[in-house]
Amino acid sequence: MEFLRLEAADYESALRLAREEWGSAVRVHTRRDIVGARGAKSCEITFYIVDLDSMDRFDPKGHLEQLLEVNGIKSDLEAINALRQESEHLQYAEIEVRLIEILFSSINYTTTPEQRFILLVGDGAASVAPSLALYYRAREGKRVALLAVGEEDPSLPGEAERLALPYYHAFGTEEVEGLSSTLAEYEHVLVVGDGTALPEGTDLYRIAVVHAGSLDGEVGDALLVTDLAEARHAGELLSHLSEHPVAFAFVKDSEGDVRSADSSALLRCLTGFTLDLEALSFL
Repeated sequence: MEFLRLEAADYESALRLAREEWGSAVRVHTRRDIVGARGAKSCEITFYIVDLDSMDRFDPKGHLEQLLEVNGIKSDLEAINALRQESEHLQYAEIEVRLIEILFSSINYTTTPEQRFILLVGDGAASVAPSLALYYRAREGKRVALLAVGEEDPSLPGEAERLALPYYHAFGTEEVEGLSSTLAEYEHVLVVGDGTALPEGTDLYRIAVVHAGSLDGEVGDALLVTDLAEARHAGELLSHLSEHPVAFAFVKDSEGDVRSADSSALLRCLTGFTLDLEALSFL
């Protein structure tokens, strides 16, 4: 199969130029958005030509519905409905590129909040808190402390000691206030436990610790997703991110390490696409 390349001002212009030369036999393989030295933008597409006489009739809506089904993506998202209306005029690669753009273009990967106090919520909060503190210290060079409020998880002090992380425990608001001058030395304080016991007016950033296969439950400003590699598909998470203004900040791998989230973590979970997803350059 011979691959051809064509560059134009944007994706639509590049596709139009290719079709003016080769008609409906054009099949887009990948696209690459280019930003020049002075901010000028262009788009390069890599495409190939098919033998239309030997092809089975293309069912664009059927292909879209199959992608939604096998990946567990909610089919009633507003943007999906708009793509469904346009799909009859599109080809395989065009549908796939549009679907990827819909699902990925608005994802927020923010990891570092402006707030100093970060409250971890969810069943796995205590188990991931030391790993997240280690991420902020090692990857972002932050001064970080752990603060348990209320009932103490028995594993937390030992894990904090093993990783040489400053660790504090307070039963209620008065004890937290007593630690205020000490905690002021840290750029981030990761809080596990009763967030309502923090002094009134404390500006909190909430990170919800959720399993990739079950996103119902705690709501936060950001998500720390566990066991993503073991998830049957990423559709539920992608649908959730499309519907909620929450950052996809971190993933925890099978070894318990926390790392920043990015599009590659989700792309590896998708199936049924004819495109080389790892070659997409606009994510």
